[in-house]
Amino acid sequence: MNYNEVQNFRQGWLWALLLVSFISTSASPLIELMDYKKTGVFHWQVLLLLGIPLLVFFMLWFMRMETDIDETGVKYRFVFFGNKPKQLLWQDVAEAYVRKYNPIMEYGGWGLRYSIKNGKAINVSGDKGLQLVTKEGKKILIGTNKKDELIAFMDELYKKGIVSRGEGVSNIKDRY
Repeated sequence: MNYNEVQNFRQGWLWALLLVSFISTSASPLIELMDYKKTGVFHWQVLLLLGIPLLVFFMLWFMRMETDIDETGVKYRFVFFGNKPKQLLWQDVAEAYVRKYNPIMEYGGWGLRYSIKNGKAINVSGDKGLQLVTKEGKKILIGTNKKDELIAFMDELYKKGIVSRGEGVSNIKDRY
């Protein structure tokens, strides 16, 4: 029994914003590059001013978030950084439930985020996620774009007694 999800940064608004940003910051370096043909003088800073936005484009295009959940626990990671998956075992989790959240108000946006009040968030898009609260009281929210599948998977774990929903939550839909 497994739940797997892979999310990419493919939001249209994000790419439109990056394109506008790239065009506005690249105008001057491109003019400088065309001027090089006339003067024969090349400024290396031009490559930097063109290269940094392109690096951001490639980084966001190839970055992805992977989530794997099974009967032992939760593994998650952002792949682009080459890091190993972080694992949280169910035996260390006091409660786990799917909930709706406000990424901007609760965590300051998407990505690897941290809030003093709400804990850590690992998300790419959307406003639904798996809220985990460890026995030590740490909070971790893992974003999902497959809410219904995740709810069904978590319901199976609750039925088997592997993990607890949390106090006062009789039905996972109570969290919406």
